[in-house]
Amino acid sequence: MVKPKYVYHGSRKKMKGNKLTPMKATDLGKIKDNSQIGIYASDFINEAVAMGILKLDGIRGGSIDRGKPQGIPAIDAVIYGGKPKKKFFYLYILPSKNFKNIPKGSTQ
Repeated sequence: MVKPKYVYHGSRKKMKGNKLTPMKATDLGKIKDNSQIGIYASDFINEAVAMGILKLDGIRGGSIDRGKPQGIPAIDAVIYGGKPKKKFFYLYILPSKNFKNIPKGSTQ
């Protein structure tokens, strides 16, 4: 798989200075690869948009499923409860050269 030029990161938080701060992710399914310390980014902008929305204050939980029905990238995002308290989030476009693909071949 060819590394994309850019990856995308959706966040409720504004970047401090010119760097994002790595944090420990949580995963309700206790999947080790989804619970690393780092900055999670995707090569698919719609996935980063969905993550930015799901991480807003007021949302109790959610999930994202990425697929390719008929070969077209698609995202199914579900909000499990609550509604966003903010009317915006931050979408960062970052050079992929600074990111490592874990696990190898994943979309994040």
